[in-house]
Amino acid sequence: MTRLKEFCPNLWIYELETPSFVVRAAVIKGEKYAAVWDTMSLPDEAAPLADALEGQPCYVVYSHGDYDHAWGTAGLGEDHLGVIAHAECLRRFRDEAPRTLQ
Repeated sequence: MTRLKEFCPNLWIYELETPSFVVRAAVIKGEKYAAVWDTMSLPDEAAPLADALEGQPCYVVYSHGDYDHAWGTAGLGEDHLGVIAHAECLRRFRDEAPRTLQ
C-alpha cells in the first residue's frame, strides 16, 4: 500500500508498505527549490514524489545508503539538481551494491 499525504503546506510524506518493510520519503517545497528526502526502492515508486514536485527543481537527500531509500531517484526525471548524502552512502553504492547485484 502507498500513501502520499500533504502533512502541512509544502510538506508531503510518502509511505510504501510491503509485506517485508515500510519505507518513507518526504517532499519539502521552498520558493525556488524543493528537497526530496529519500526516493524509495524503484523509479516507479518515486512517481508520487515527482507529482508533488510539480516540476520544481529539487535536491535529493539520502538518509542512508540502503537501496530502498535511494534507487528511486531516476523516477524524478531530470529536475533534481544533485544528491546530498553522507560519504558512507557513496562507499556502499560503489563497493557493496555491485557485489549484491552480481
